Amino acid sequence: MLYINASDIVKILSLHEIVDSIEKALLIMSKKQFSMPERFHIPQGNNTLLLMPCFTDKYFGTKLVSVFPDNVQKEKPVIYGNMILNIGDTGEVAAIIDGAKLTAMRTGAVGGLGVRYLAPEKSRSLGIIGAGVQGMHQAVFACSEADISKIYVYDLKEENVKSFEQQVNIWHKDVNIEKVESPLEAIEKSEIVITATTSLEPVIPDNKELLKNKTFIGIGSYKPDMREFSKALFELADIVFVDTMVAKKESGDLATPIQESWIKDDQILEIADLVAEKVLVNKKTEKTQVFKSVGMGLFDLIVAQALFEKAIKLNIGQKIIT
Repeated sequence: MLYINASDIVKILSLHEIVDSIEKALLIMSKKQFSMPERFHIPQGNNTLLLMPCFTDKYFGTKLVSVFPDNVQKEKPVIYGNMILNIGDTGEVAAIIDGAKLTAMRTGAVGGLGVRYLAPEKSRSLGIIGAGVQGMHQAVFACSEADISKIYVYDLKEENVKSFEQQVNIWHKDVNIEKVESPLEAIEKSEIVITATTSLEPVIPDNKELLKNKTFIGIGSYKPDMREFSKALFELADIVFVDTMVAKKESGDLATPIQESWIKDDQILEIADLVAEKVLVNKKTEKTQVFKSVGMGLFDLIVAQALFEKAIKLNIGQKIIT
């Protein structure tokens, strides 16, 4: 058995390789070559325990994650967890992987995949609303998938922005980062906008002229009472892509628009259909593009598989004898 810690993860796979793993997961999803029970989502006050199992023919895995939003005030990570990767035909544990870093990296890669498939090739500016750990990872992966020269970042906390700039510049030294005073300013100046907040109210202004012909990727809303997207965004978008249809009930960014009839059910498509070329998007045409992610166990499993198999080749990770 192999233990792969947070620092090992960033050594084993490149940013592009992790996005490629997300792409592979979506192709597996499109072909229905997996089994994924609905995640166990157990709220405890403002906190959440997630249990995410998934099976393919070669491996199966389970991620255990705790999400404690108030940890920000305690200067502790919001997310803790571990991924347990098992061999499919024997059940033996192949690896235990740091769940917080795996979650951050694979979620960043999901946003990166949204940039890869939806953002116009000429996009050079990125707006990040929410500069915490996930906002930072979203920026890192977005810059790996588009030729971004400028990031406009907004966060309520000055210290988050400083940490964001330091961490992003480790990966992308030539990208210029500018702190802005509001989400509106970030959107005004950006061609791609990624939201990574814990907001209960929309952080995207309800202004169609402001939102027109931009690419929006929503990461933060993972519960029905959480929203980042405004009504105007749904009035502009012909299609809203999701990573999984579970998002329609899990995220307020879709549950509310469906309930309020801002969007029709047939306007919501899985981004797996785009990856599998069942639907096409013309990236040269100026349109408002929207992608909402809530994540799923299949992403964790396929990225964990890629990490384990390459770690063995590179002799990275701690071997544990059981």
